Amino acid sequence: MSSPPLSVERYVKREVRVIVRGVGVAKAVLYRKYSPKTFARVVRSLPIEGYARLLNGVLYLVAPFEVGAEDPKKRVKRGDVAYWPLWKAICIFREDKALDRPVNLLGHVVENVEVLDRVERGALVRIEEA
Repeated sequence: MSSPPLSVERYVKREVRVIVRGVGVAKAVLYRKYSPKTFARVVRSLPIEGYARLLNGVLYLVAPFEVGAEDPKKRVKRGDVAYWPLWKAICIFREDKALDRPVNLLGHVVENVEVLDRVERGALVRIEEA
């Protein structure tokens, strides 16, 4: 028996939960239109789990894949979700930033962005389909 086809909406956007053990859950929406190849790699890799790393207002975890630059952006806003080719990492920005090295924008945290402020280095983070 074959799998049902993906709806068009699931193809162009994906809702995910960012679960931080002992801290809380944020909801994000990832959009294919920003970085189609990166979006596809992230979606195929879900769930993604790792230990939080923090650097200058950026929460990131090492990605289980590698993708090059794709429509790279050097300006991000609080709650933006992106892939950073330089670090091979999924990043969630805790503040607005101008970056030296560009990222592939993926989407935005749409609920409970304040959870990001309470994440400490080494916290277990899981990104999964909502």
